[in-house]
Amino acid sequence: CTRHRHLALPEISVILAAYAKVFRPGYKALFEAVGGELTLRMSRPEPWSMLAQVEFLIHAPYVLVAYAQVRYPLEALFEPCLQRLETHIAELTYEHVAVTAYAVANAGLDRPSLWLCISAQLDECGDRWSMRAMGRVLGACRTALRQHSIGGTNTGSFRQDAAIFELIKSASRAMLTRGSDFSFHEATDLVSIMGWLPHAGVPPDHAFTLLQTACNL
Repeated sequence: CTRHRHLALPEISVILAAYAKVFRPGYKALFEAVGGELTLRMSRPEPWSMLAQVEFLIHAPYVLVAYAQVRYPLEALFEPCLQRLETHIAELTYEHVAVTAYAVANAGLDRPSLWLCISAQLDECGDRWSMRAMGRVLGACRTALRQHSIGGTNTGSFRQDAAIFELIKSASRAMLTRGSDFSFHEATDLVSIMGWLPHAGVPPDHAFTLLQTACNL
């Protein structure tokens, strides 16, 4: 079937999300076919039209999530998508940054450059991030670190861990100044990575304050 070649990225994103939720082995052919088409689109030369760029920034993170959920992180698709998302990370909403982190973590990819990009964004404008987005980023950090600890060592893993620890440190600094904005969701995300805070170099008094804030909700 070649119908997917005529679909816009928003439509493809919706279809992939639906099939990912009810995935079975027979659906892999769909993800392969769509992945090939999206890879071809990603190879188109710059500059992209404004519409194409906006659609990409909005929908590409969710496309990557769908592939991560079905455990099929096509390198030919993920690599150019992530390169472009990192290049334009300042143009993404904070929620879309968190979704991208979720996709990379659940796909089990080594991507230190992404974690460092997100860390730099938090250092620059963490006061403008939504607390929910920061909580989701911490959840992605936890998933990525567990992928490494469960799966053993692989190329780039230790470099990735160092980048994730930098991100955890940045998120902790941003959260420390916004205790009144905490909700149950962020408190849960924070508690779940509490054991990683010493590895990330978060000062003990800062870690204690964050834990106290989370437990007082």
